[in-house]
Amino acid sequence: MSHEIEKSLLERTKHPELAEYRDSKYSSTPKVRVEKLSEDAIIELREVANRHGETKLARALKAIIDARQGVDDVKIPSFAAALEIIYRYLKKHAVDGWIYHRMSDGRNYPCLVRSLNYHSGGQHDREHLRISVSYFGPCERSSFGLIKRDVTLYPSDVTRKTAVAALLSANFLVETANLRAEYNETMSRFHAKIKEGFAEQFRINGRVHSSSDYHGYRRGDELSGRKVIHDTKADEYPDGELFESCDILDVDATNQEGLVPVHPLVRVFDLTTHDFYFVNSDAMEPYVYDKTLSEKLVLPESHRNLLDILTSDIDLFVDDFIEGKSAGNIVLCKGLPGVGKTLTAEVYSELIERPLYCVKAGTLGTNVTDIAKGIKKTLDRARRWNCVLLLNEADIFVMTRSNSLDQNAIVAEFLMTLEYFEGLLFMTTNRPHNIDEAIISRCSAIITYDTPDEDDRRKVWRIMATQFQQDVSDDLIRELVDLFPTIAQRDIRNLMRLTARVARKQNKALSANLFRQCAMFRAVEIAKQAQETS
Repeated sequence: MSHEIEKSLLERTKHPELAEYRDSKYSSTPKVRVEKLSEDAIIELREVANRHGETKLARALKAIIDARQGVDDVKIPSFAAALEIIYRYLKKHAVDGWIYHRMSDGRNYPCLVRSLNYHSGGQHDREHLRISVSYFGPCERSSFGLIKRDVTLYPSDVTRKTAVAALLSANFLVETANLRAEYNETMSRFHAKIKEGFAEQFRINGRVHSSSDYHGYRRGDELSGRKVIHDTKADEYPDGELFESCDILDVDATNQEGLVPVHPLVRVFDLTTHDFYFVNSDAMEPYVYDKTLSEKLVLPESHRNLLDILTSDIDLFVDDFIEGKSAGNIVLCKGLPGVGKTLTAEVYSELIERPLYCVKAGTLGTNVTDIAKGIKKTLDRARRWNCVLLLNEADIFVMTRSNSLDQNAIVAEFLMTLEYFEGLLFMTTNRPHNIDEAIISRCSAIITYDTPDEDDRRKVWRIMATQFQQDVSDDLIRELVDLFPTIAQRDIRNLMRLTARVARKQNKALSANLFRQCAMFRAVEIAKQAQETS
């Protein structure tokens, strides 16, 4: 960066490196490239400036001399001195030639410093320093690649600050042994546990690094315990190491190239919100499947046996006579609301240790074109991740075709898509008597769910009492079974939760009468005999 110095002052110097500026015939204030001068020339120029009252220039030259001599806490006196002071500081402390970017997720990401330059600005920009860096990270919203970007520092970012503070104003940290050790530990874990985890399920505890969707999470949003699918294939990360020239590494070294660091980021798909975003691998933990969940699913033995068969060895017997077509494992669960249709898919995804991708039909669009695109995208994702797909409330896709051209088109499009689906698909409908015959013919099995019988109601009441940590006697369970003869599984859960809360608030023990009172607020049918005696 150039310093404009009065020629009359330069004429009082004697150092040969300043001769070209002393003899300048084109300006009374030549622009002196101080960073090109030796330390002896700068010292002489500073002495002359001091003798002739140029204190501002003398302070700037003193700061540059201190920086060259390795003083760490030099404050940048003017923007003209900033480039030299920051460059010298980075060069002194360079190990890998990196600076670390503190991102909105609270983590530090290394970047290789390729060069530092001064830009005088122009019509649309002010003068500034530009630090050019490189790293491997997300690009084009989804894939990984080499990224080259510039860190911009303006006069207000650096003046009267140390080099460390100036960089910190742009959220960058000077490399240290501790930062490198943290990065090494993160990358070791990344390679051991995360990198090869494509299509597997993880839990996220940490902040979002960046969004891969235009309308997804914002940078820095906190997530806790969220289920996600790993969506970055291992071959998207760089194969081998890449080195690039680095201005701050020692010029006397045999190789003045620095290693371009890889950012340990993973693109994930949120199974709750269906957003894509990038997170640091340290925020990811492999998902632990809960096979005991099957104990909470109360089904007739015939239903359970069939589902065990359909969800094991999924790849067997899927080929059709026609190449490309498939006889996928499609299970249609039909019945009243709250009888365990959705829970079935949730339980069996845990048992076979595959992610459950749950989609409500109503979210796929409002017209034929959007719905067709939505269902194709959904099935493509399920195939990509080899996950269990649950198409919840799928009435619009499975109902009998009639006089509605739009409805008929949706069913026809869905039927055609199903012909090429190879995975495990659960569909649920609350309209058991209005299913298109062609849909029925595509299904591997159609399972009818009824409200539980007396024995199953007893099991569900016991399961829910345990779930909500309530001390419920066998006698009370028997009373509840008789009191609510047509209750569905979901209503048992909700009624147990509500009654437990009321009992706690009113400091009462659980009783059949308290359950009866709460049932009136849940629209749960009470046995006629119990109503008459109440």
